[in-house]
Amino acid sequence: MTTSCFANLQNDHVFAGAFFVGTPTAARYVPMAEASHLPLVGLFTGAELLYSPFHHYVMNVRASYYDETRAQVDKLWAVGIRKLAVIYPNDAFGAAVLEGVKIALKRHAATPAVTANYPRNTTQVESAVKVVQAADPQAVVLVGPYGPVAAMLHKSRERSWNPVFLSVSFVDTDDLIREAGASAEGVIVTQVMPSCSAVDLPMVALYRQQLEARSAGARLGYVSLEPAPAINLSTLTYWLEASSQKLAAICSPA
Repeated sequence: MTTSCFANLQNDHVFAGAFFVGTPTAARYVPMAEASHLPLVGLFTGAELLYSPFHHYVMNVRASYYDETRAQVDKLWAVGIRKLAVIYPNDAFGAAVLEGVKIALKRHAATPAVTANYPRNTTQVESAVKVVQAADPQAVVLVGPYGPVAAMLHKSRERSWNPVFLSVSFVDTDDLIREAGASAEGVIVTQVMPSCSAVDLPMVALYRQQLEARSAGARLGYVSLEPAPAINLSTLTYWLEASSQKLAAICSPA
């Protein structure tokens, strides 16, 4: 499906691809984009494969998962938390965040106290929660979209287990709060976009204006804000290079 989708983009003479979602998706499309000299703009993932090695045709507008996990670990270390664990999906996304935590801990001459994974695209997290709880970590990085992370939080609260829980931006904070309810209380989520209430920032003000004009009543949120800087970059690049060509905004996920 990935190969045929990319071929369709090329056959349609698109100028660039934008807003593709997820690490597994990026892992498939980035090599094809580089080989074909087709720009990819604003992918919705912070996987390190977008940043290293350098890609001439990948335009990133967000911080990486390595940046997010480094900020998490450094802050925890500063307040005396030393025993960290990670629960992650067994896919490229989970591996990327886990590696970020390991690299961040290595800067402090430490390693994760314990790690456990769960099947990708499921909420089958109970076994992983039990394994990590048994190691009694002070903090746990919960990796995944909001559904599995909410399930982990519910299972943990049911077991009266309440370490410091953290997650990265991909989780979608707003949906996590809706899905987890009271179980989300106290969870730390790193963000790569400013608050939607920061209307003093031109990008945020324009985002709110355009969202209201095109989809009245739509929910504001970090996830829908993330494409905003990429749209600005895509539009600028598009008009500078070839105003008569097409900008592809959608392609099938991996």
